[in-house]
Amino acid sequence: AGAQGVSAGSVRKNPSRERTTPSASRSATASLSSSWIPIERRSQTQVATTLVATAAIAEVHRPSRAWLSQNASQLNLTHLKRLAPGEVVSTLEAWVKLEYHPGEDWMLDADVALISHPQPFDPAHTARALAALAALPGVSYRFPTFAALRLQKEGPDGYSYGQLSTMLRCLRHFGLALDRATLDAVGVHMGSLLLRMTPQEA
Repeated sequence: AGAQGVSAGSVRKNPSRERTTPSASRSATASLSSSWIPIERRSQTQVATTLVATAAIAEVHRPSRAWLSQNASQLNLTHLKRLAPGEVVSTLEAWVKLEYHPGEDWMLDADVALISHPQPFDPAHTARALAALAALPGVSYRFPTFAALRLQKEGPDGYSYGQLSTMLRCLRHFGLALDRATLDAVGVHMGSLLLRMTPQEA
């Protein structure tokens, strides 16, 4: 089913979210050591890092929506394009973990940043970005179409089994279909990867 039936502004909860371990909490708390710096004076990397660290301990500490909104306001399109691809994706995932939707305008900026970022997004980043967008509905995203067209052009060879599985699930969520030749190539590649998996990986 497509995203049309989901109300804007909601965030889909991830039932498989792992519990935060004490070591993860300590690591995330250490990453928040720069939080004394006023939000408006932090660099885009500091803002993104703070959000990701906060999301890592969301089960034991949930910040206010006002605080989250302040952080979102410090990451516009220009800022997002200055972040590394992994930082952009991790920021999107942080919103999902924090169960906070930063608003339509912010997500439209993120959508543009994903498409026009000066650095290429590898298969892992692409799959993770699609999964995050699927959990942050309410916007007509263009990145899913961009990702589908790139997969059709470049083929599936650079993708892992899990990445392709996520890609197919998310593209279906957005109502997008790959052409027959690409679907056949994806099926063959996933079958080959599955045959090489160990019992633990399968």
